[in-house]
Amino acid sequence: MPEITREEKLKIFSQLSPKLQETMFSDATADAIDRMGKKYNLSDDKISILARVIGDIILGIVSITSLAQEINLKIISDAQAAMNLAQELYSELLAPVMAVPPSAPATPTPTPATPLAPVSPPTPTAASKPTPPAPALVSPSVPSFKFQ
Repeated sequence: MPEITREEKLKIFSQLSPKLQETMFSDATADAIDRMGKKYNLSDDKISILARVIGDIILGIVSITSLAQEINLKIISDAQAAMNLAQELYSELLAPVMAVPPSAPATPTPTPATPLAPVSPPTPTAASKPTPPAPALVSPSVPSFKFQ
């Protein structure tokens, strides 16, 4: 992928929502990236690369679905560790601020209900009448008790 110039990134940045602009430069974002980088024993250089990857995702230059792959390619060679870091970054940092892509509707469009055919109540038949319980047979060996 060709490298995007600083000027192009600034132009994209200026078109972001205020919430995303704030996220890119907030202390909370920097702290979260630093904390997670240290959790995964990343050097300062690797944490800096991670911050650039996160910035590219917020700018829309890199797809959020490519986060684990980008981490694996540029930062952590262990694919499972890259996936774990990507999941943590997504759930803690990106998901709360990233908007639903414009191609996906924000809320599902309700579909009109299909009217159901009218149902008539069942007609009673001889087979549907409950049969009375059969009398219990008492074995002659079982004594019977009478209550007074």
